[in-house]
Amino acid sequence: MEFAGDAKVADNFESVIKIFRIMRPNIIDLENKDLEDSHLIMLLEFMQKLEMVTSINLRKNKIGNAGAEALADFIKEHD
Repeated sequence: MEFAGDAKVADNFESVIKIFRIMRPNIIDLENKDLEDSHLIMLLEFMQKLEMVTSINLRKNKIGNAGAEALADFIKEHD
């Protein structure tokens, strides 16, 4: 699933998660969407419940140490 370049994904991330819940995408492209640690943690919590995502693009976001650690833990749990 991909969003338009001008979509305000970070500002409306709770709605984005609801869309993912409905659409059940296998691939999520969130490149360059101004996402921060809190967004990634919310996404990972969603992904814990539904094991459907096979690929995710998080390039060019504002994810710091907390988000990176949460992602690493998620990968370890699901490897």
